[in-house]
Amino acid sequence: MNDRSDCTEIPLFAHISPKEVQKMLDCFQNRVLNGKKGQLLFVNGTLLQEVGVVLTGSVRLENNDLWGNRSLIGIAEEGALFAESYTLLGDCPLLVDVVANEDCRVLMLKTEKLMNPCCRVCEGHVQLIKNMLLLSSRKNIALSERMLDSSPKSVRGRVMSYLSREVARQGCGRLVLPFDRQQMADYLNLDRSALSKELSRMKADGLLRYHKNVFEVL
Repeated sequence: MNDRSDCTEIPLFAHISPKEVQKMLDCFQNRVLNGKKGQLLFVNGTLLQEVGVVLTGSVRLENNDLWGNRSLIGIAEEGALFAESYTLLGDCPLLVDVVANEDCRVLMLKTEKLMNPCCRVCEGHVQLIKNMLLLSSRKNIALSERMLDSSPKSVRGRVMSYLSREVARQGCGRLVLPFDRQQMADYLNLDRSALSKELSRMKADGLLRYHKNVFEVL
């Protein structure tokens, strides 16, 4: 697919006709980044003037301190936004690194063009701003969920909080998680070995079964 057909299928452009999307993309000063898995797209401290939209693949947002400790903040999958809170403020540099979680294509939209409709104030642009606010709200809820999942003091408490939330989200006890084991540990602010040991204990206690990222809560 070309860039524009990609755009018409993502949530940011929901309820906007393909013709209107093309008009806006002609107006916006946009660019497309092609990232390879593991590639650092934006580094902590960057002052971005653009909103990122994942067209294909996914990117992860992570915090890396001076001692090499990494904490996974979240994963922006296909259709998701990233960096919008930073760019809307204008003077707030990124507090995280943005890394290609897999091969990906990312549309970067100029914030000034995005948030300031032209004199025509077309319906499509108004809908676009509504869509962005909705997506940002959902992301804020996801970050709140992460804080709740990583707040229990015990490893088991964090695992149970996260899996309980996923059962409610996916509607069944058989779960396909978006994380590999290291990413799950990073998301819950745990050491990977500690997480693996606790998962083994929970399996032995008859609480769950799992294979890679497929879990069954018993």
